[in-house]
Amino acid sequence: MSSGWAMRLARAHASALARIRLHPGIEVTETADAVWVRGRQTHAAFDEILRGVPAEARYQWSPGNRLQPAQSRIPSEEMPSAKWTPLSDWLGVSLDAPQAASPLPPRVSLMLRRSVDEREPNLLQLPWVEWRLYAKAAPEVRLQRWKFAVSASREALVRGLPLPPLPGALWVEESGIATPAGYDWFPQVSAEVARRVLAVASDCLVLWHLDNTVSPVRSELFIEATRPNIAATDASLREDP
Repeated sequence: MSSGWAMRLARAHASALARIRLHPGIEVTETADAVWVRGRQTHAAFDEILRGVPAEARYQWSPGNRLQPAQSRIPSEEMPSAKWTPLSDWLGVSLDAPQAASPLPPRVSLMLRRSVDEREPNLLQLPWVEWRLYAKAAPEVRLQRWKFAVSASREALVRGLPLPPLPGALWVEESGIATPAGYDWFPQVSAEVARRVLAVASDCLVLWHLDNTVSPVRSELFIEATRPNIAATDASLREDP
């Protein structure tokens, strides 16, 4: 079996794995005090992204599940003998999973309606290929304005102001809840109350659709719109049929 790579992370840094979730073949397991990640296939652009993950230790994965620490020539450790799970499954939440809003508590009924206030959209949803082509040619100084996430169905969600001048679905995010541009929720309860009514975790961005379904997106799935990040994401999507 060919060699690969492995990393050990503190649990507090596990959210950083979102940036590599779409790369095929990556697995994860947990021990009492750490999160372990491993993979075999790699490429130059992905290696650069991998170096940005705040690992406590990095290894070469050798035959026989032996681990060779970085800067060492000797495989002196062993891979944890635990159940390994695909990283994409372990992270769980994606842009592809709209869900029905939970039944509303008595006397509380929220709905989307046309907004009387003009608000500038700060989220753009569009096909990945359109975002990739634009980002490939955009100046670095412009890319610094944005973060992006991408779904397994190859839809990109770009976040920041001002948004890139591309066609797509426009959203307005306020306090972690995003509604289609031109719409707002009614009655005007606080975002905290609306989130509780929708039964969505506090660490998620919520896309609230006009059909009253919601798509929760973990905040850590958004990564900086740098060319290495875009190249690595594109390579991962190409490798994942």
